Amino acid sequence: MTTSRRRTVWPGWSTACSSFPPNATEVDGKHHYADKDTASPRLYSEMVAEDRELRLYGYEVYRFGGYELMQEEGVARDTLRGFFAELLRRHGVGADEGDGDEASS
Repeated sequence: MTTSRRRTVWPGWSTACSSFPPNATEVDGKHHYADKDTASPRLYSEMVAEDRELRLYGYEVYRFGGYELMQEEGVARDTLRGFFAELLRRHGVGADEGDGDEASS
């Protein structure tokens, strides 16, 4: 499996949740699709080929555009919280535990 350009967020985090299929959660920056400031079909093709390869090995692949996470801190945090809450819900993890935002005493 080729992973030279891959950067996984929280590597192996799904391993701790044995009910999860293996997954790759990635943040894509300009280096995934451009040489400097010029779009590169070659780089983009390499990225999507790697996605296909991971999927053939049984991985779920979730991608975030770097721009999504470069927004105001609260917006980026809400994006990630919403995504991971939904991912966990879909896999039946923590469904009865609330959203984790309760104030501690």
